[in-house]
Amino acid sequence: MKPFTLCTAALAATATLILATTSCTAPRSAPAAPQAAATVTKPTIEILSLNPAAGSQLSAASTIRARLAYTVPAADTATYGYSLFVQFATTLADGRTVGAPTSGSLPKLTPGSGTLDVVTSLDRVWNNPVIKHPLTCSYYLVKYTSAHRSTVVARTEPITFAE
Repeated sequence: MKPFTLCTAALAATATLILATTSCTAPRSAPAAPQAAATVTKPTIEILSLNPAAGSQLSAASTIRARLAYTVPAADTATYGYSLFVQFATTLADGRTVGAPTSGSLPKLTPGSGTLDVVTSLDRVWNNPVIKHPLTCSYYLVKYTSAHRSTVVARTEPITFAE
């Protein structure tokens, strides 16, 4: 039994030495790993330029030109794609908005990012009885859920013009 006692005594001495040289504070954390580039998880839309600027005087003969930046997540594989367009505020009680024709057709967007120019001539919307004056519009990024249905996935802040 002597060897066992000696072994136990040696272990106790080693444990005492380890405890005496070890700090009792919280363990240090490992250095922070470099952060990976942010992954886009939801669609975005941003106005890069707007002519005329918000607050500018408009008339039925005016044309609004907007350069928009958009991002659609790479992981999104929408069967029917995405699109950008302008919508005007209305006087309708339910808050619905009214779209406006643009010059040329807007392409269906696929995942990725890019810029797109949206040109809207006001002569076809100015006298619409439900459009609110002074004109207020927003640009929408929509995801088509079927060939003829869409849902808004991103929009700009409303832009109000003078009259």
